[in-house]
Amino acid sequence: MPRTQCKCVRGIDINRPLIMKKKGFTRVEVILVVFLVLLIFSIIYPFSINMLNRQKEKKKILEVIVSISDLRRRSFSDFKIGIISARDNCLIFTLGGKTLKKICFKGNIRLPGEIVFNKNGVSKGREIVFQNPGSVYKVKIEKLTGKVSLIRL
Repeated sequence: MPRTQCKCVRGIDINRPLIMKKKGFTRVEVILVVFLVLLIFSIIYPFSINMLNRQKEKKKILEVIVSISDLRRRSFSDFKIGIISARDNCLIFTLGGKTLKKICFKGNIRLPGEIVFNKNGVSKGREIVFQNPGSVYKVKIEKLTGKVSLIRL
């Protein structure tokens, strides 16, 4: 079989079909990957936002529990009356007529009357109910002992 002469241009045989090597991704592949990432993000995002909001609620309620215990301790050690009152969805902690702390919430707070710690740190006990969309918490203060407990309803 006779060999034909190679018609070469710059070292490339022009009689041979060109086979292109695939480098990179096609537009369809890139669009598909972007779509899948956005789909996964749209599913996960609402759950993570809700989880973050619940965590912020719990942090505020734990701050209230620590503040109640601190007010009880300070009313005993300073021999002053400590009062916890609720106004405009905020809890106001006062000791001897001076406001120590004010903690505000986005949801509703139910506190019938005031919580009073006598000069010896004893209270009559009460409950504070925190109500947010999707969650309700109750902080209970026991009589005499002043023990504070958190209950999720």
